[in-house]
Amino acid sequence: MNVSKIEDALGLNVVEALRLLEVDATQGDDPLFTFNDEWIGYSFFHQQGFAVSFCDDAFYRDNNSNIGDEKILATILFYNDEEYYHRKDYKGYLPEGVSFQDNHESTIGRLGLPKWKFVRDGKTVCARWDSGHVWFVIFYSETNGLIKHLQVGWHPPIPPIPTGLRNELYGYPDFDVVRPLLGKSVADLDVVHAFSRFKLSEVERAKSDDWYVVVDHTADKGIELFFDDPRDPDPPGPYLFSGIKYFRRGIFDSPGFVGKLPHGIEFSFKPEQLLQLLGNPATGDVKEWSGYYVWDFPDYLLHVYYSVQEQRVDRVTVMLHPYHSPSFLTDHLITDAQI
Repeated sequence: MNVSKIEDALGLNVVEALRLLEVDATQGDDPLFTFNDEWIGYSFFHQQGFAVSFCDDAFYRDNNSNIGDEKILATILFYNDEEYYHRKDYKGYLPEGVSFQDNHESTIGRLGLPKWKFVRDGKTVCARWDSGHVWFVIFYSETNGLIKHLQVGWHPPIPPIPTGLRNELYGYPDFDVVRPLLGKSVADLDVVHAFSRFKLSEVERAKSDDWYVVVDHTADKGIELFFDDPRDPDPPGPYLFSGIKYFRRGIFDSPGFVGKLPHGIEFSFKPEQLLQLLGNPATGDVKEWSGYYVWDFPDYLLHVYYSVQEQRVDRVTVMLHPYHSPSFLTDHLITDAQI
């Protein structure tokens, strides 16, 4: 691995990028760079101790006809946690002179203060530094505090909003449109009118023992609607509108929701922008691939899921109280300052 070429390689066609990095693609476990059920894929180089992720460049352009034509290098992950990955650890040089023997304090000494960090139980789990059009996310071991993974990614351009889709969907159902509808019956005239172009018939066909119904318009409108059987203190009756989920373009084949999201959130936001906008969350978690934050507002719960690989928001979900799992507000409590 020629780490000096990483900044030049990220964002290039994955075959050309690996050639520039002096990496033999055939030694990875996915040499043909195939996608499964997501638009981002991975190839692990088991013996060398690193992995690469690649994504479909068409998701960064308003051109669905080219999906699958070009795959670009999105991130490179170096790991030093053989027990976790059951792979060989990376033995070469790391970017920016970082060493697996560094902890968070020494990493700050090398790279300066991070742009974003995730803290759990008083310890920094991971942190991100920016350098030009690339970023570095470093994960630390919970046992000794030393670096266990280092991931290098690129800052991709913000995906364009398809003009036709914006004309069709903008303002419908923006969050300021649907918020007054939360808690109303599926038979309420305001709900029926607002969702006249959605498959509310799925709610009518629900079985008597179904606790909730998901009206899935992910693939054509970039949203899901949630309808729940009323719970105490709401009186018994028809299903009521209990929540909505907004999807970014490309997630689960979504064209991407293009209207207003809750609280001014944008899909292009990085994790620290969420914290700057909304303050410290109630709960949250982060893994090598993805993370989430949860905010507990008086009338509803706000769950924001973000991609660690891309450092941008993937999904935004609003769930009316008490129509969500209690675990959202009890698991992985965040008590440390995050901003």
